[in-house]
Amino acid sequence: QRAAELEARLTDATAQAQRAAELEAQLSDATAQAQRAAELEVQLKDATAQAQRAAELEAQLKDATAQAQRAAELEAQLRDATAQAQRAAELEAQLTDASAQAQRAA
Repeated sequence: QRAAELEARLTDATAQAQRAAELEAQLSDATAQAQRAAELEVQLKDATAQAQRAAELEAQLKDATAQAQRAAELEAQLRDATAQAQRAAELEAQLTDASAQAQRAA
């Protein structure tokens, strides 16, 4: 009788030890998953910051593109104004010559 009781207790203790080993393995897995989750959270934070920076740079690029467009327009206007000033100088020279000729003719 006593041997049977001890055997039963040994069986229970063995089952509990088995269960404890299974729980320890589950805890180890859960700890590894929590560690991985923390690493992924850091990566997500970094990726979010990079996406924010990319959006800021995209806005700056958009502004720079608009400024370059405006600069090209102003450069074209300056070329036109320079050509007009050149033409005005030529006409002024012709007017001076015509005035001189008229002066001589008079």
